[in-house]
Amino acid sequence: MEFPIISINHLESDFNRISSKIFKASQDWGFFIVTDHGITGASRMFTLSREFFDLPMDVKCEKPLNELGVGYDGHKATTFAASEGMAFGLPAGQLSQSPNIHSWWDSAKLREIESFKAQCNELTLRILPCFAAHMGLPASFFAASHNQSLPGNALKFMKYPKMPAEPGPGGLAARLAPHTDWGTLTLLFTRAPGLEVRDPGNSWHDVPVVPGGIVVNIGDALSFWTGRQLKSTMHRIAWEKVPFDQDRYSIPYFAQPSFETDLQPLTGKAEAGCKPFKYQEYYTSRISLTWGSVLRGDGKQLDVDNRLTQYLTELDANDVPTE
Repeated sequence: MEFPIISINHLESDFNRISSKIFKASQDWGFFIVTDHGITGASRMFTLSREFFDLPMDVKCEKPLNELGVGYDGHKATTFAASEGMAFGLPAGQLSQSPNIHSWWDSAKLREIESFKAQCNELTLRILPCFAAHMGLPASFFAASHNQSLPGNALKFMKYPKMPAEPGPGGLAARLAPHTDWGTLTLLFTRAPGLEVRDPGNSWHDVPVVPGGIVVNIGDALSFWTGRQLKSTMHRIAWEKVPFDQDRYSIPYFAQPSFETDLQPLTGKAEAGCKPFKYQEYYTSRISLTWGSVLRGDGKQLDVDNRLTQYLTELDANDVPTE
C-alpha cells in the first residue's frame, strides 16, 4: 500500500486533477505528503529550534504555554510523550507583543518566525479549497475561517530528547503515543524517520521521509466539520526508528479556524443532535483534556465547558482503534 505523495506545483492550473488526489488521500488515509510547495526557510527554523532547546531548563520554563498557544511546554516525560515544545500562536505580527515570549527570541528571530508562519498559512489556504470543491461548497468555505490576522494558527518547534536508556515494555513513551491532531490541517516539517500512521487497512504504516516534502494531515476539527467525510487519523512516533540515544526534531504548523468559528457538522457521519460550538471552546477543552489545566494571559486557570469536555472524551473513546 503506497503512501500518497502529491506534487502541487501546478495546483491552480490543474486544480481538478490535483485536488482530486488530495481529497482522495484525505478520505482514505487522512495523510499525504506535498512536494513542490514553494515554502522556503525550513532549515533556518530547525536551527532556531535546536538553539532554543539547548537553553537551560529553568529559562525555558519561565514562559509556560498559555491559552493563546504561545509558550513552552513539555519539560518532563509522561506516558504520552517524552518531548519539549515551543509554540508560536497569535495572529500575524503579534508575537513581539506577547508577554509569553522568552527574551531569547529577539525581534530579528521573531520576524523570521512570522515570515515562516505566513508561508505556512498561504499553503493552508491553497489546500483547503480542494476539500470545499469536492464537497460542492464555495472554494472559500473553509479557507475564510483561517485568516492569519485572527487567533488560531500556531507554529510549534518540537524536540523528542534522547533517552538515557532503551525503554522497556510499559515504560515512558520514548517519542509520542498514538493520537490525532485537534485542528483542521497540520503541516509537518521533519527530517527523521519514526512517524507512523494508521493506513486504510488499520495497520501501522511508516511515513516516508521525502527531502523537501511536507507531511499534511487532517485534524479532528476538520473531520468533525465535514461530517467525517475526511479522516483524522491516529499517528505516533515510534522510538525504534530513531536510536534512543539521539534527539529527534520536527516542526508542525497547526492550522486552525479562528476562535469565533462555529463548528457545525456538514453532511456525512454527523453526530446526531450535535449543536454548533465555537472553535475556542473546542480548543480550550482539548488543552484541558491533554494537560489538565489552561492558563490565561494573567496566569490564572481558564474555565472550560465540562459538557464539551465530556463530549470530546466520549468522541475520543469511540475513535480509538483496536489492535
